[in-house]
Amino acid sequence: MSRTSKADIAPVQVKDVEEKPASEDAMQKVAGAMMVAANAVQQGALDARDKARQVAPSVGRAISKTIYTTCYYTSYGIVFPTLLISSLLPLENAVGYGLGDGARAAKDAVADLKAQRKARKEARRQEAAAARAHAAGPALAPA
Repeated sequence: MSRTSKADIAPVQVKDVEEKPASEDAMQKVAGAMMVAANAVQQGALDARDKARQVAPSVGRAISKTIYTTCYYTSYGIVFPTLLISSLLPLENAVGYGLGDGARAAKDAVADLKAQRKARKEARRQEAAAARAHAAGPALAPA
C-alpha cells in the first residue's frame, strides 16, 4: 500500500450547483397548486350557491305544506267531532240550544276581536300620519 500524503492529493474543485432553478421550480409548483386550490374553492362556492338556489324553493314548499297539513288536521280534528256530536244530538232541547247559542256567541266574539284589531291599527296609522305632519310642519313654514 502506498502512502500518499495530503499534499500529494490535488484538491478537487466542486462546481457550484445553481439552486435557483430548483427553488424556482418548487415555487412554481407551489404557486400552481395554490391556483388549482383557489379555483377549486371558487368553483365549490359557485356550486354551493347554485345548489342553495335550487333547494330553497323546495324547502319553502315543504314548510308551507307542513303548516297547511298541520292546520288542516287540527281544524278537522276540532270541527268533525263537534259536527258529529251535534248531528247525533236532538237539537230541539237544551243541549241543542246551548250548542247553537255558544257557536253564535263565539262567532260574534271573533268578529268583535277583528273589529277591535282593525280600529287599533287605524288609530296607529292616524297617529303616525299626525306625527309626520307635525314634524314636517315647521320645516315647511316660511322663515
